[in-house]
Amino acid sequence: MKPGCHEQYSGSSCVLVKEANEEEEVITTVLHPSDYIKQHHKSNSGKRGDQRSALSAEQLLDCALQWVTFLGERYLNCPSLNQSSKRDNKCSCFNVFREQEGDEDEGPGPVVVAVAKYIVYFVLLEPIDKRKEVMGFIRIFELERKYNGGSNNHCIFPLPLRAEEGDTCPPPNFYWVCESAMHLILKKNREYWKSCKVAVCNNRLPIHGLAGKESNAGKKFKEEVTPDLHSFLTGLSDLGEPRATLFIRENVGGNVYN
Repeated sequence: MKPGCHEQYSGSSCVLVKEANEEEEVITTVLHPSDYIKQHHKSNSGKRGDQRSALSAEQLLDCALQWVTFLGERYLNCPSLNQSSKRDNKCSCFNVFREQEGDEDEGPGPVVVAVAKYIVYFVLLEPIDKRKEVMGFIRIFELERKYNGGSNNHCIFPLPLRAEEGDTCPPPNFYWVCESAMHLILKKNREYWKSCKVAVCNNRLPIHGLAGKESNAGKKFKEEVTPDLHSFLTGLSDLGEPRATLFIRENVGGNVYN
């Protein structure tokens, strides 16, 4: 933390406030678009799907541009995947974001914009489609490693880019980054990637363990409740026979129940 600063917490983001004599300079943290959606959802107390669609594409793209620019300024070297390690990786995959920074009048560079557009595209995907995207990157990683003869070069993930018609953007697979950089770009943790790697090895999508199977609560209900419920409902069927009204039974001398 910088000297002369103290932390303030507002919602889910940490705010650094620089103490000054006349005025205070507030520096807020940069949020990934996925965190921005969650924060927007909490503040509006609505359904996730509704709040996600309520945010405009311009808002999400602006948030993604800030995030990509932040990665280029914050990380000279990519952080290590090992949380216990205090050393960063030797690679500097985010240099491409600093090299692509344009002038203030021109705005961000084409690569920064293309990566930001992909982040917005990725964030708006359904969960299963997000896993398919990550599994696709992992398959490319495995093919590249096999093609290079088991090389230890870990910067063999293609930088995710997305361009629209008329955009100036490098061709796909032009820039390559490491797994740590992909974690920060897509904002998916190590456990998420590990489950996707297992899914690639098994060649099947990772699904919930009980998908298509009977739950433990359902088994217990079937064993303990269903027999008694069946006998009770069967007994009720005898009471469902048509009966004469009370007026008819009183006049013809039929059975009258108290």
